[in-house]
Amino acid sequence: MNPISITCKHESLESCLALAAAQGIGLEIQSFAFPPLLNDDNWEEMVTFYANRLQNFHGPVALHGAFMDMAPGSPDKNFLQITRDHTLRDFEIAKRLKAKTVVFHANFIATIHNDDYREGWTKRMVQFYKPIAREAENMGLCVVLENMWEFDPSIIRRVVEEVGSSALAACLDVGHSQLFSHLLLEDWLQDLDGWIAHVHINNNYGEIDEHLALDDGVLDYEKILPRLAELPRNPTIVLEIERLEDIEHSLSFFKLPHSEQN
Repeated sequence: MNPISITCKHESLESCLALAAAQGIGLEIQSFAFPPLLNDDNWEEMVTFYANRLQNFHGPVALHGAFMDMAPGSPDKNFLQITRDHTLRDFEIAKRLKAKTVVFHANFIATIHNDDYREGWTKRMVQFYKPIAREAENMGLCVVLENMWEFDPSIIRRVVEEVGSSALAACLDVGHSQLFSHLLLEDWLQDLDGWIAHVHINNNYGEIDEHLALDDGVLDYEKILPRLAELPRNPTIVLEIERLEDIEHSLSFFKLPHSEQN
């Protein structure tokens, strides 16, 4: 069975922590996903708060790294430096929270379909992530690149493949693949296949990224979940769902040992 986790932000930490502990599943912390927090003088206090709350939590922990305005594929060295600084700060936070996985968006500009941009972006991403992957490996971390606006799975696959590090893999966001790509989910699964180490799941109605319960939208998880279970790396399946009651309901899709005992 795939490892299962749920996402939580600052306002939902206590309830999600209790639920994850009761169900014997993991947490993906998303409170540090917004770059302004990393510039705030109080960010270390937030890390200390989380570290204290997680002290007695025994499930696996992942961290969603900063994503908004991060530009690892930029040709501008100043943007690259800011992105690198935020990335390494997220690594420090992950280490202090005992997280083993850090999620970053690839942030490909999907409205540009020019081949020159795509080739240049891929080259710059590989240059950016080779030293980042070495640092992650030295710290015992795995970075996973998540699809957002990317319309083609090979955009991320080529970067991960060319970096060629055990510390860099893919995070498949099922909802994003349905909203921002004309390809079928099966196309994404076949292309990324053995590179997928982390999966975000939720539902939507085909217009916006709503993060709804698994049976509330256009995606058929009765068919999707068995397919995810076939992926060779046995990726962590993360319920990235907003409301606690929707998370609890969606956990019923999985045969969790602790649920069966209740």
